Amino acid sequence: MTSSPIAGHNTQIYLTSGTSIALTNEAMSDSGDHLTFNVTNAAHQCWDSNAAFVVQTSPDGVTWTTVTTGFTINYPIGRVVFATAVSGATPSCRISSGKYFVFSFMAYANVVDPSLSATTYDVTSFTNPPSGWKTFIAGVNSATIKLTKFWIDGVFLAHLTSADLLIIQIYPGQNANQRFQGYGILTSDAIKSAQNAVNTEDLNFTVNGQLFFIPS
Repeated sequence: MTSSPIAGHNTQIYLTSGTSIALTNEAMSDSGDHLTFNVTNAAHQCWDSNAAFVVQTSPDGVTWTTVTTGFTINYPIGRVVFATAVSGATPSCRISSGKYFVFSFMAYANVVDPSLSATTYDVTSFTNPPSGWKTFIAGVNSATIKLTKFWIDGVFLAHLTSADLLIIQIYPGQNANQRFQGYGILTSDAIKSAQNAVNTEDLNFTVNGQLFFIPS
């Protein structure tokens, strides 16, 4: 936990763009538990979930075997998580083939508002003795991201009409790697012009899947 407030001007936002690029024998780094492997090259961390991925493991980093079950791919952050630890003297993982997106700094943005929410289901029933309180169970989670920027061109209108699936990275500024990251679908693009102000553009994204928080 940070010991003091963080100045908002330290925030940085990155966004994927263009068509995805092929990965070949992409190196992964073991987090230390032999279960979680993150892509070694940070520039290749935004994976294309529409591409076919081939995951391989090795006991020694030399002899590779393709695996098709027993793992989960976290595409927005370039991570593979195995249900059981990869074994061997040097447990290793790599992406034999797949695709990633290039990401770049999002210019002219000045406000970002990620919002997470959890669904609850009402399971209130008669009790003995009677209770005056409702009871709930947890449901699914969801997230949205609101961005405000100065309006420059029609780039985001094109994303909206094309229904592009984008990966958004939000660095709050606490440390170099801490960030929110996930797939976002642009759901609205509102452009505002006023006689006494700069033209602005309000963007609303619905996060598709999990919004990951990477602490460091």
